[in-house]
Amino acid sequence: MDPNANLNEQRRIVAHMRANKYPDAMSPNELRDHAYAADRLVDLAEALDEWIRKGGALPDEWRK
Repeated sequence: MDPNANLNEQRRIVAHMRANKYPDAMSPNELRDHAYAADRLVDLAEALDEWIRKGGALPDEWRK
């Protein structure tokens, strides 16, 4: 796993979700995309956590 790519994808998802933070105003397709993004964010967070706990390197930006 590339921790830098993981962190970058997490940040892109968070930015997208924050830009669309009013689910009550979303279309069904937008709601589906929002749910998919949330699910993907969970997967990425779990993967990065597991990577770090097993001794993997931190993302570069976290080592500064």
